[in-house]
Amino acid sequence: MSDAVGDCLTPRGKPVHHAADRWAELVWAATSMPRDPRTLSDWANEVGMSVQTLRSRCYIAGVPPRTSLVVTRMLRALRFAAVEGLRPADILDVKEPRTARKLLAKAGLLDAFSTGQLPDLDAFLDRQGLIRTLLPLTALRRIASSPRQ
Repeated sequence: MSDAVGDCLTPRGKPVHHAADRWAELVWAATSMPRDPRTLSDWANEVGMSVQTLRSRCYIAGVPPRTSLVVTRMLRALRFAAVEGLRPADILDVKEPRTARKLLAKAGLLDAFSTGQLPDLDAFLDRQGLIRTLLPLTALRRIASSPRQ
């Protein structure tokens, strides 16, 4: 028989933060999407859930859905830009440069837009100003560095 408390602990003995982990899984899953998820609907369809469920998962993790979408798009742009040798703005599905600059500025990536110097995941998560809550950022770092990725 399993120990209920033991089942909720990580291998290091720290508690699992289920809401933050579920949010991080959704964000990280979307970073490998072939198309830029411009809307919550695009993102929800790709991860196989309704928009309302996606919104609920974001809220319960303490990150507004639109903020989550911007972070997701920026992480995806960074991942693809690094692999393809492009600027993050080249990966975003935007219709005008002004929109790309606005998104990149929100995410603290405007320097990467102009210089081509791409930050790694940790530098991006440290630099971005969209999410200030520690648990979702910690969960995202853990999910991104897990061996299955």
